[in-house]
Amino acid sequence: MEATPKNKYPTTCKRNIYMYFSFYILLLTQIENPFRNFKNFTIITHCPRQMSLKIPGTIGAKPVSAHLEGNRLTLTHKNKILFQGSVWVICFQRVSKKLKTCDVVYIDGRKCYVQTIERSQVETIQDSAQCPVYHVGLDPLPWKSFCSSAATYKWQVADWQHLFEAETESDSSDDDDEWVPDAEVESDDEMSD
Repeated sequence: MEATPKNKYPTTCKRNIYMYFSFYILLLTQIENPFRNFKNFTIITHCPRQMSLKIPGTIGAKPVSAHLEGNRLTLTHKNKILFQGSVWVICFQRVSKKLKTCDVVYIDGRKCYVQTIERSQVETIQDSAQCPVYHVGLDPLPWKSFCSSAATYKWQVADWQHLFEAETESDSSDDDDEWVPDAEVESDDEMSD
C-alpha cells in the first residue's frame, strides 16, 4: 500500500493562487477611476441598483447637504438632520445654460424643500432618483401655495404628478401655429364676389 501525501499538488495550488492575485492586482492598477470628474459629491454604491448621492447646496443662506438614495432623502446642516424620509416627487427649476446654479425641489407630500445646487448635478440626480422627476421651467413656482393646497385637500402622489403634468401640457400648448381659416369658408367668399 502506497502512502498518499497530505498535499497532493502543493506547488501547483500555490502557483495558481499567486497567478490569480497577480492578475487581480494588475487589473486594479490598470482601471482608471470612472468617477474622477465628479468633484462636488460622493458616490457610494450599496447595491447595483441604488446609488447614494451627497449633494452640497444651500437652502436660503444655510449650507445644506442632501443625501439621496433611491427615494430616501436626508437633509443635514452642520451634522443636524433637518429632514429624513421618502421623497414623492423631485422638480428642477431655473435650469439654464446661462446660470451656474439651479434649484432642486424635494416634495415629501407635506412639505417642499428647495435646495440651490450646481447645474452640473442635475443629470446625476435624475439618473439616481427612483421617483418622478420634472423640469418646471425657469420661473420659480409658488411652492408654499402648493403645499398649503396639498395639506388642505390631502394630496397623494398622483395629485402632485397631475399638477406637474398639467404644467408641462400648458407650456406646450402655447406654441400653437398661426390660425388658418377653413377652405370651405374661403370658397364661399369667393363665390359671392
